[in-house]
Amino acid sequence: MDYRLSDLIDLQQIKRLMEAFHALTGLPSTLIDPQGNVLTTADGAIVGVGWKRICLDFHRVAPATAEACRLSDVTLSRAMRSRTPEACSYTCLNGLVDAAVPVVIDGVHIVNLFTGQFLLAPPDESLFREQAARFGFDEDDYLDALREVPVFTREYMEKGLAFLACLAATVAEMGLRQKRLLEVNAEVEGRVQVRTAELSAANALLQERLAEIERLKKEVEEQAVRDPLTGLYNRRYFDEVLKQEVARAQRTGRPLAMVMLDIDRFKQVNDTFGHQAGDAVLKMLAAMLLRDTRAHDVVCRYGGEEFAVLMSDTQAATAAARAECWRTAFAALPPLVKDGREVQVTVSAGFAILPASLGQGDELVRRADLAMYRAKQDGRDRVQAWNAALDGVLSTV
Repeated sequence: MDYRLSDLIDLQQIKRLMEAFHALTGLPSTLIDPQGNVLTTADGAIVGVGWKRICLDFHRVAPATAEACRLSDVTLSRAMRSRTPEACSYTCLNGLVDAAVPVVIDGVHIVNLFTGQFLLAPPDESLFREQAARFGFDEDDYLDALREVPVFTREYMEKGLAFLACLAATVAEMGLRQKRLLEVNAEVEGRVQVRTAELSAANALLQERLAEIERLKKEVEEQAVRDPLTGLYNRRYFDEVLKQEVARAQRTGRPLAMVMLDIDRFKQVNDTFGHQAGDAVLKMLAAMLLRDTRAHDVVCRYGGEEFAVLMSDTQAATAAARAECWRTAFAALPPLVKDGREVQVTVSAGFAILPASLGQGDELVRRADLAMYRAKQDGRDRVQAWNAALDGVLSTV
């Protein structure tokens, strides 16, 4: 991974060291990359101190001399790259002395710790007058700026470079440590991201499996309370709901109705037309009841060819009308025909109303059952309401 210098080095801290170095030695310093670009901080300030006016106001401003500065810095970088990393000095194309020490981090020449903008001997002002004329500088102001440039001995410069070399080595070591830390962090972060993705995928799979388990659980629960042939609720479910509806009827004081239906001569249907035909008849009655009941009514296959419908908040007249509607609709179905023999399938129904004072589900079932058997005794294909006279006088048909 490529890192910016600011990722590896605290530029503000380096600048403070440069300020202290300049205060002690008078030598300017700055950071310049191998392409000759002067580095700046996030707020645009030059990472350096002690820059002279001849560079700030002239050499780095005019396009031709600014390009000469850049080319000089690049030449200095190449000189350091062509030999073992050590300090190099160079007379720049604009006539001043520059020197630099490379900062090499993990084998990469990443930046130069630069000093310069000074002279090693008093300047020949005639050369700088020529430059002023060539580049359009104000001669007097340009020469005044030249006279501000310090003159150091070579020995003094080399002592300064020796210090900068130590500083460059320290900066390189700090940068290498930071690079290693960033690499470790990146590796850890990569592993965390991979692990997070794996956990996310595992969690998604787990959620999918839990949803499937929940679906299967509901399916099993539904199957446990459904009649597999007709899809209606079974006797087990009906008994549980009956308890709840009886308790609710007692609590609210509203009537609870139950209709018991039984397919007439169902054994004859099976014997004559076969059990597949009998199953078809059971399914037709179940479909009709589901279609013609309210959403909160409970319809179940009570057993064999018997069906039960539980209707809350239903008066006797409504229960009678609904039962008669089902009987009529079922009798209107096409007859069964086999070998020229025709059988019209019908249903007998009995209903009872549970008064709020009774509160016994078993009694409601018994009454509806008695009424249904009375309908069969009276000729089948009819609806019978329970009444007290039916108790103890009926026999099973």
